[in-house]
Amino acid sequence: MKPRDLVEIKIFDTMERAQGCPICTLINENVERLVDTIFYELVNDPQIRGDLRSSGLCKRHTEMIEKYLKHHPELGLLGVAIIYEDLLQNQIDLMTQNSLDSMGNKGCYLCEHENEIEKTYLSSFSRIFSETDGLNLYEKSNSILCLYHYYKISTVVDEPFAKGLKSIQHAKLSNLKNQLSIFIRKHDYRNKEPFGKEAAAYKIVGALMAKPVNLSIRRNSKWQIWKNSKER
Repeated sequence: MKPRDLVEIKIFDTMERAQGCPICTLINENVERLVDTIFYELVNDPQIRGDLRSSGLCKRHTEMIEKYLKHHPELGLLGVAIIYEDLLQNQIDLMTQNSLDSMGNKGCYLCEHENEIEKTYLSSFSRIFSETDGLNLYEKSNSILCLYHYYKISTVVDEPFAKGLKSIQHAKLSNLKNQLSIFIRKHDYRNKEPFGKEAAAYKIVGALMAKPVNLSIRRNSKWQIWKNSKER
């Protein structure tokens, strides 16, 4: 099966090299590229500044930014300091205007970007998995869809292809389960075999089972429920 556009080129490459979910991998790489671009050349861009002030950043993505900058010292820390100063000043201005509640229900700039990228890749994967060649490509690849993205795709592809996808996904999950069993068995004190690829199975399984959560939206929702209860 040959890629039909640039998105599919990225997808095919990722399916071959990624051991985990190819959609999660593509989303994470895209967000990292955006973060790199912002701190390399868009720190003073008015549009970026305005979008960040409007949406803010969730805890997950501020931690991701710090981790990314730690692994890319060439970007320095001046850019993040400038952007955070601007965001903090915006919060101070809102506090002065008693307008903090207007920020409380907003999401996160990078979460919003993630959501848009996810829609693009879900659409492309659904198209690929609606063809026999696409399913064969997935079956032969090293990648395995996380449970969240598997269920997302399986509900939109036609039934014959959904059954084929289910069969492939079941086989891939069973293989991972076997690797976990081998990893557990090798911890027996009588074991003489060295650890192999099964040693990384728990990390892959953990990522596949993890549910995507926008922490900022969840916390703001709980806060709003509590706030409304107090106002009654």
